[in-house]
Amino acid sequence: MENLKADLSRLSEALALGYRKLNKDLYNERCIEVVCDTFGVDLHQLFGRTRVRHITYCRFILFDYMYNYGKFTLQYIGSIFNRSHSMVMHGNKNHKDLLKVKDPIYLEMVEQFKVNI
Repeated sequence: MENLKADLSRLSEALALGYRKLNKDLYNERCIEVVCDTFGVDLHQLFGRTRVRHITYCRFILFDYMYNYGKFTLQYIGSIFNRSHSMVMHGNKNHKDLLKVKDPIYLEMVEQFKVNI
């Protein structure tokens, strides 16, 4: 009987973990979809190595949103974008710096993202 309880307990934990992972994946897909639709960026550009300004700005917005609102780890966010956690940290720092200096292009992009999310 105790073995059955232990097995049920492990099964329910595994199901809960799978459910949380599914929710994470849906959350990520939604954020990425909003950025692609709002700014006309395709997935290849977003996940690629290009350093074109409006595409890097899209990445910065996603890094910040996923980290601060999605509560994902830097490593997890980096794994989604095939980048290191330090690159995500750098993107978050750039996000804060661009807001601080009030870059008009970046501020407009952030506002559009907030409206559409």
